[in-house]
Amino acid sequence: MAKEKLEYYFPDDYPENLRLIILQRKDLLEKGYYKKENERSLVIWIILNGIKEYPGLLKGDIVQNEFLYWLSKNSSDKYFSKLPRIILGIWDLNRSIRIRFPKPNENKFFLNWIKIKFDFLTLGIPKYSVFFPRIEHFSNIDYFLFFLSNIFWKIKLIALIIWYPRRVIDGNISGIPVAGNLNGFQIQFNVIRALIYRELKTRISQVRFGVLGVFLEPIGVFIIFCTIFALIRGKRADIDIELFLACGIVLYSMFQEIAIRSINAMQANEALFFYRPVKPIDTVLARTVVESCIFGIVFVVLISLIFLFKEMWVLENFALVVIAYLGLALFSFGLGLILMIIGHKFPISRQILPLFIRPLWLISGVIFGVSRIPYNLRPFVTWNPILQAIELTRYSFTSGYNVPVDVISLSYLWTFALIISTFGLFIYLRNEKFLLTK
Repeated sequence: MAKEKLEYYFPDDYPENLRLIILQRKDLLEKGYYKKENERSLVIWIILNGIKEYPGLLKGDIVQNEFLYWLSKNSSDKYFSKLPRIILGIWDLNRSIRIRFPKPNENKFFLNWIKIKFDFLTLGIPKYSVFFPRIEHFSNIDYFLFFLSNIFWKIKLIALIIWYPRRVIDGNISGIPVAGNLNGFQIQFNVIRALIYRELKTRISQVRFGVLGVFLEPIGVFIIFCTIFALIRGKRADIDIELFLACGIVLYSMFQEIAIRSINAMQANEALFFYRPVKPIDTVLARTVVESCIFGIVFVVLISLIFLFKEMWVLENFALVVIAYLGLALFSFGLGLILMIIGHKFPISRQILPLFIRPLWLISGVIFGVSRIPYNLRPFVTWNPILQAIELTRYSFTSGYNVPVDVISLSYLWTFALIISTFGLFIYLRNEKFLLTK
């Protein structure tokens, strides 16, 4: 028996207790888990079965337990030599992670993402801090970025499921992983990126003073209303009038530009639909991205100037600002998609619809707050997701701003936005052929 055991040559860095376990198990020896090239399969076995069959295997810390230390060190796989063995094992086991990060060794964001995701896994393994005690603990900003990345990934995944279900091919962990053939999505991404560039170029060429002219209009409206409010209404007790108006004007202007410009999206890009990869939905998505970014920059500039002029920084909830802004952008995209289809089916609506959209300014809370409205009238205006987003943004700057929590809600804004976007996608899928053939 001793002679038979000498036939198994383990890598030098294998822990002693791991060698003993493998030597005592005929099934592990037959699978070749003592060989260096089968290290990844061994780690998968440890996560799925080893820690259940040997409960004390991962006890203690990396100083006392050489097995924990071995798992925390980088893999011997030449394609993933920058990843710790335990991280690579989790990547191998989780198909959704493999699709999301097909090349984790080249993606700098992956390690930060997995650092937060690690403790939410239900694999029965110790926490991230046990394997990597010297790495700094994650902060609130890390959690916020993790939350945002999950939202964007779910949107990306929905797009893959709708448009390219056959192009997602699972990787093979026994060899060089092919963790997702996303060629279809990559083509779509390139199309949208080109449309964004074209849309931005067109947007700038349509106004005087070029790039500067794009920002002058909302800033000019802001200055005019600031002057009117200063002369007529004076100051507010709960929030600076400049912040109050900046939130209303910028957010409503973003919604209006996306909605109105989407009505004519088909006609403005009609020549491009000759190319098969270009779809009508891409034009609305490109316009949504362009307008969201433009007014996002305008918002940052205005707020920065206000803070500079006031010589004080007032922002209590940065996450709420971003989430409310993105919620309104998502709602605008869904509505823009619906308006694009209506505008193409009924040409006369291209002149009528803008007449109905612009008056929304009066009921969207641009120049008034919900707290100033009588209780019996609030249900008639708070259904409006634009007003919801504006009021939530104002509240994010200072909790002293009076927001009726019984009628203003972030969950309502996002629920409304998701319903409209889902309905818009449904209507679009039913009419895509009609849009491309008429």
